[in-house]
Amino acid sequence: MTNARPLHTRLSEHAGSIISVTNLDTADVVCRFLVMKPVWITLAERFVIDHYRPIWNVCIDGFGNHDPGSGRLQGEISWWDALHPGRPWAARLRQTRTHHDALRKLATC
Repeated sequence: MTNARPLHTRLSEHAGSIISVTNLDTADVVCRFLVMKPVWITLAERFVIDHYRPIWNVCIDGFGNHDPGSGRLQGEISWWDALHPGRPWAARLRQTRTHHDALRKLATC
């Protein structure tokens, strides 16, 4: 690939999300990635998610979310942020889900 910057940026954002939470460490997480031509990304991502079924993609959504900005803080906290509190911007969202709610949801997945 001629430009790895988008992949590096996205992986750095994910690492930042893990570092900022109170109940995870980067050593707790395994990262798998595949560098490919953009035309194949959606197909490969779907296949990998369907095959491995990671809980962050099939049950507890919100890991890849970005700060929605001050004009969109009426949104509710994601399941990922309820399960793993600590991202500073998530604390400004509507706290409609609790850690306990997220654990119950996780148990049903």
